Amino acid sequence: MQAERWLHVEERVNVFEFGGQSIGLAIMAVWGVLLIQTDPRVTTGLFPELSFYDPFISAFILAFHEAGHVMFSFLGRFMAVAGGTLMQWLVPGSLMLAFVYKYRNPFAGAVALWLLGYSVIDAGPYCYDARDMQLMLVGGGTGREIGGHDWNNLLRWTGLLEQHERIALLFDTVGELLIITAVTWGGWPLKLQFARLDRR
Repeated sequence: MQAERWLHVEERVNVFEFGGQSIGLAIMAVWGVLLIQTDPRVTTGLFPELSFYDPFISAFILAFHEAGHVMFSFLGRFMAVAGGTLMQWLVPGSLMLAFVYKYRNPFAGAVALWLLGYSVIDAGPYCYDARDMQLMLVGGGTGREIGGHDWNNLLRWTGLLEQHERIALLFDTVGELLIITAVTWGGWPLKLQFARLDRR
């Protein structure tokens, strides 16, 4: 029963755990709405258009992004560059599957899916900047100043540089859909849990 894993609910649900998850879902929903308002085509400075991004989460994503460059470097130059974005997507995706299949915790899985959506949106401005390279990068300097950045290289090597805006908007749309799905999914087990609250 694969569906049960994605909507698993304990026989008795701790009321405080339920309350904490409900608050978490509300934060995910409100923050998700704010993230959906962002525009990946506004790319001046260090991602100021993502005004609802959290420094802690962004640092978490960045850590795996940079680790991805190293981990995929043995597969060649292209994968070494692509590995940054790939890794920042693989980590929350893997966490989601672990929470569902190993820990039987669909709400935590929904949080991980929300983080994946956040991470996909995060790639949008970087991709949109591939041609002009005006973003101030984490290491200091713009892509133009340092001679390129990940998405400039990836799209140039694949002949897709002129498609940078379409691809960036695709990332933004996919990220938004993932966030909407995560909030919807997170709300469903809470609805099921309500009937099983242990109020003793």
